[in-house]
Amino acid sequence: MQNVTINPVIKNRYSPRAYDDKPLSKEVINSLFEAARWAASSRNSQPWRFIYATPDDAEQWDKLFDCLIPFNQDWVKTAPFLMMALVQKTDPERNTQRKNAAYDLGLAMGNFTAQAGHLGLYLRNMGGFSADKARENFNIPVIFEPVVMLAAGYLGDESKLDENLSVPKGQDRTRKYLDKLVFNGDWSELK
Repeated sequence: MQNVTINPVIKNRYSPRAYDDKPLSKEVINSLFEAARWAASSRNSQPWRFIYATPDDAEQWDKLFDCLIPFNQDWVKTAPFLMMALVQKTDPERNTQRKNAAYDLGLAMGNFTAQAGHLGLYLRNMGGFSADKARENFNIPVIFEPVVMLAAGYLGDESKLDENLSVPKGQDRTRKYLDKLVFNGDWSELK
């Protein structure tokens, strides 16, 4: 079951830390968000929201950059695109928790990631950021939860990164085998 064929956009996805300085056009950025917009969501609620910046919008860029932990700040400054993804945790019409909101955001980010790969872009998702700082910098209402930040752009030369920032290309590409992830039967049968 290990030698199955999958879409090359999925198979070749890679999370670098080095980006070329080529900017992303407005059309490219819009196509990424359009792909995310078409993701499935529970009751078509589309609970995702995105805050983004490019380096030419220095004020917005600085506010997003400020949310990152220092390690991510060290390398993300070379990226031509920075984004935070959020979910709306509650349904305003029903005043109930949206238990599927994170799943829905994951579907939107999957579309975003596939579209990026299709366009020859590379993304690096980052959990290393301060949600409190994000709330402060962007006046985010309590019903929204910052979930992840990401950098995107065209692949740069990783050999120019400081040693502590580089990630060997093969290192990120390992995955658990399906027999460790998928089973058909009782939970105790999972290896």
